[in-house]
Amino acid sequence: MAGMSAEVTRLYREDRLVYDNLLQAASETSEAPQYREATEHLIIVARKKAAELENHAW
Repeated sequence: MAGMSAEVTRLYREDRLVYDNLLQAASETSEAPQYREATEHLIIVARKKAAELENHAW
């Protein structure tokens, strides 16, 4: 549902049954290849170097 936020918000407000069905269908098919790696979010995982942690004044 990436890139459809305006339409999804409209459905939530105007037709809750259609919204609920859309949400259910999206969750059931999210493993489909055409939906993999299609996201508007980026998650970055970082770790401080051990030296930076030792020198930090807690």
